[in-house]
Amino acid sequence: MSCVRLGLARLRPHLEEHCGHDEDLTTQAAAEILGMSRPHLIKLLEQGEMPYYLVGRHRRIAVRDVIAFKRRRDARRRDTLDQLASESQDPGLY
Repeated sequence: MSCVRLGLARLRPHLEEHCGHDEDLTTQAAAEILGMSRPHLIKLLEQGEMPYYLVGRHRRIAVRDVIAFKRRRDARRRDTLDQLASESQDPGLY
């Protein structure tokens, strides 16, 4: 199973537990799905990494935006790992 499929396979139970694809998540639910702390997620939201809206003072994030963020994050991680692997194969490195 590819890394992307594995990541989405792990994400699916959380989505089913919290809501459908057309619904919105609390910051706590989104943080759990993404495997990060709620304060870190809020920092990312405030930096513009993911769109959100307020319900009173509470932030809400669309499921589709959480999934899109996860895919972008996973792609960046894969690219970085690929680059590190190719650099380590240069002559003289282990």
